Amino acid sequence: MDDQQIRLLDLGWLIGAIEGEGTLTLVVHRKLKRGYVYWYVVPYCMIANTELPFIEKFMKICKEFNIGCYKMEKRATGNRKLCYSVRIAGLKRMENLLNLIQEHLVIKTEQAKIIREFINYRKSVPLKTPYGEYEKSLRDKIQSLNKFGKPKSNNNLNEHTPDFYSQYGKKLAIKEDVL
Repeated sequence: MDDQQIRLLDLGWLIGAIEGEGTLTLVVHRKLKRGYVYWYVVPYCMIANTELPFIEKFMKICKEFNIGCYKMEKRATGNRKLCYSVRIAGLKRMENLLNLIQEHLVIKTEQAKIIREFINYRKSVPLKTPYGEYEKSLRDKIQSLNKFGKPKSNNNLNEHTPDFYSQYGKKLAIKEDVL
């Protein structure tokens, strides 16, 4: 394979890792400075996995595409495995990441659009502009998309899958009575 094919393969691997193991979100940070509590929002991508080779490959690909990232370890408790995570955070890093992957995303397209909207807005205002309701609303939007058990789409799997128990429940019940 030539270099271009390897880069395309790595790009596909990066996208698959983000789609399958990753989170795209906006994180709110609070900070105390001179007795005043203020908050700010950071666009953020995180990949977590218990397998170090997976994490190392993700980091290697990010480095090849000039995307800064940080590795962290979460200490295992009890009989759990050690968990590793890679984080990509900040306007410039996330903009670079989205420029690379956004058009290829399938599952996380809405999150990427919201992050892109946030980045474009923050780049359009003066540097020290305080964060306001608009940023909060974008964060709330992306948080609702990332919640476990989010509202089902119109393409509900159950609409296309036969109900096993309504079709076969009586036959199974009769068969169990015979035994």
